[in-house]
Amino acid sequence: VQACACWPHLDRREHRQARERLDAAAATCEAHGLRALLGFLASWRGRLHLARGDAAAALEPCRSGAAFVAATGHKSYASTVLWSLAAAHHGVGDDGSALEVLARLAELREDYGELFLEPEAHLLRSEMALEREGPAAAEAAMVEALAAARRQQSRLWELHAASALARLWQGQGKRREARELLAPVWAWFTEGLDTAPLVEARLLLDELAPS
Repeated sequence: VQACACWPHLDRREHRQARERLDAAAATCEAHGLRALLGFLASWRGRLHLARGDAAAALEPCRSGAAFVAATGHKSYASTVLWSLAAAHHGVGDDGSALEVLARLAELREDYGELFLEPEAHLLRSEMALEREGPAAAEAAMVEALAAARRQQSRLWELHAASALARLWQGQGKRREARELLAPVWAWFTEGLDTAPLVEARLLLDELAPS
C-alpha cells in the first residue's frame, strides 16, 4: 500500500512525500521478508529520480526493476516498471531503447489488459515523436493520451495530456483551440490548486487568454 501510495505524489511532483512512501514501503518489505517487492521499489525509486529531472540516476534502478520483472514473470504493475525504464532511456537520449520498451508495454496491454499508465505511455511517445517525426505524429499520440485518460476517468492525466496538446497548439498559433481544450479540464479541480501540474496549467491558460 505504501509503495502504491507514492504514485499520486509522483504525478503531482510531490517528491518529498513520494520518497517517504517509498522508504516506508522498503522498510516494511525488509521487516517482513518481502524481497520480491524490492524489484518494483527499485524501479519506482528510478521514477522518483526522473521526476526530479535526473534521468542518468534513474537508469540503473529502472533496469534493475525491469530485470526483476523479466526474471519473475510478474505481470501486475509490470507496466509501471516498463514505463519508468522507457522514460529513463528517453531521458538520457536513447530513444531507440525507449521505443523498444514502449513496444513491450503495448504488448503487455494487449495480452493482459493492463491499462495502468496507458495515458503516460502515449505522452512519452508523443515527446519522442515530436523530436523524431514532427508535430503531426506528436499530436496524434497526445490525442491518444487524452482519450485514454478520459476512458479511465483519470482527471490528473487528462490535465497532463490536455496541457501538452494545448502547448503544441499554442506553438502553432491555435490559441483559442488550446484554451477551449484546457480550460474545462483545469476548471474541474477544486483541490490541489497549488500543486505543480495545476499551477502550470493555470499559467498556460493565462498565456492563452485573449489579448
